[in-house]
Parts: sequence; C-alpha cells; structure tokens
Amino acid sequence: MASNDSDIYDRLRALEQLVRHLYKQTGVPMPDPQALATTEVSDHVRQLVASGNKMAAMKAYRDETNVDLRTAAQVIDSLYGG
Repeated sequence: MASNDSDIYDRLRALEQLVRHLYKQTGVPMPDPQALATTEVSDHVRQLVASGNKMAAMKAYRDETNVDLRTAAQVIDSLYGG
C-alpha cells in the first residue's frame, strides 16, 4: 500500500496529538522540540557518553542546561543511539 504525502502528514499530525495527550495525562512537562534540536552538547558530556558513564553525562548535561531529568535522559539516550 503506497502512501501519498497527504497520508503521511495526516499520520504525523495524529502522532503529534497523541504525544501531547500523553504528556498532559502523565503530568510530565513536554520538552520544547526546537530547543532540543538546537541544543549543543558540550565536549565534556560527549566524553562522558563515550566512556559509557551515562549517569554522569545526564547530570553534567542537566547542570549545563538546567533541563529536567526526563529531557536530559532523552538527549543523552539520543547520543547513545536510543
């Protein structure tokens, strides 16, 4: 079944609505995707990630950016490839 661009955008909108709903229902603040996309990760944090020290990397990232734990975990996990 081939999808056209309209179908893809409709699905994307539905997913975005679902994500907003889940954040609202859980009471977890939704991170700003634009801020995450433009966030620079320091060399120090990258070195901690490279050494496998995930917890220290999350703490250092939080200290540097003042983000909440969940956001820090998302950013650090993305550096690990998920």
